[in-house]
Amino acid sequence: MIEFGKDHSPAWLELMSAYQIFRARLFDWSREPDQVKQRDLLLEERWWRIFYAAPRCGMKKPSSWFRKN
Repeated sequence: MIEFGKDHSPAWLELMSAYQIFRARLFDWSREPDQVKQRDLLLEERWWRIFYAAPRCGMKKPSSWFRKN
């Protein structure tokens, strides 16, 4: 892992640490079988369509998911 200088803020150091961990996990995931990656990406695409694309296309978000009890 890359070492950062002490001149950076604690928040920056924490962010860069998390980013390095993310990159390592992404590399691990990239070595998974293609079927696993395709399923994961399909699930992510469906989530993206519900929360981002649908409202822009005039579709409403499922409001029951956001009700506070």
